Amino acid sequence: MRKLLTLAATVLLSGCASMVGEPNQTVEIRSTPSQANIVVANENATVVYRGTTPASITLPKAEGGFWEGHDYSVEVSKPGYATEYGFIESLPSTWYLLGNIGTFGVGWFVVDPTSGAMWDLSPRVLNITLSPDLESPSAAGAPAAAPGRAAAPSPASAASPVAAAGIAPVVQTTYGVHLGSYETLDMAQRGWSEIWGKYWKFMSDTKPRIEYVTSDDGTVQYHLYGKGLRKRRAEILCSNFQQRNEYCVVVSF
Repeated sequence: MRKLLTLAATVLLSGCASMVGEPNQTVEIRSTPSQANIVVANENATVVYRGTTPASITLPKAEGGFWEGHDYSVEVSKPGYATEYGFIESLPSTWYLLGNIGTFGVGWFVVDPTSGAMWDLSPRVLNITLSPDLESPSAAGAPAAAPGRAAAPSPASAASPVAAAGIAPVVQTTYGVHLGSYETLDMAQRGWSEIWGKYWKFMSDTKPRIEYVTSDDGTVQYHLYGKGLRKRRAEILCSNFQQRNEYCVVVSF
């Protein structure tokens, strides 16, 4: 009888992962317009895939540690369009949850969190819509400069009244997000560490910036920003923060 119970437990433990799910999952990434460049990176900012849309790719659902599901950021870009970002996150599988209810967690609780089978990557189909980038030269019909080489000035621009008048060219605006204000530099640095620790999943492309500001009444504050973003990307990031009842305001530099 004891041997029979041992055999039954062994079968249950060895088969539970395949009963619930597989360690890898295929997801689709689509864009409008299509033939956009995509870069997929995991939560450690390691690039795991490069290609063009539409794409069907197989991604690991976990990295082998206990309860460590993978999350991915997806960068979608195309000349003449603003770069957009999407996110694929690991969520507990419905089959895993139902299975634990039915078996009181025996076997599945141990095997699936380590194999990745307990996770589902969501969404299974990621759709990204690109908007024309009005700041991009290619959006206005001008050819983009080759990598590592400055674009040659056109005859029209060389003889334009604006150039003749000595008016400075328009400098492209960069965007970021204001994440908070602090009394000391140390508090601002710790503030960044805390924010990054909680929300690194959708901040992989965001870099910290701290500005020293003195108000009219002499009060000193250290403003904490996330920098290096396109406008649309900053708006998406703030939306993610605001959905979690966190302060965030889009700013330009």
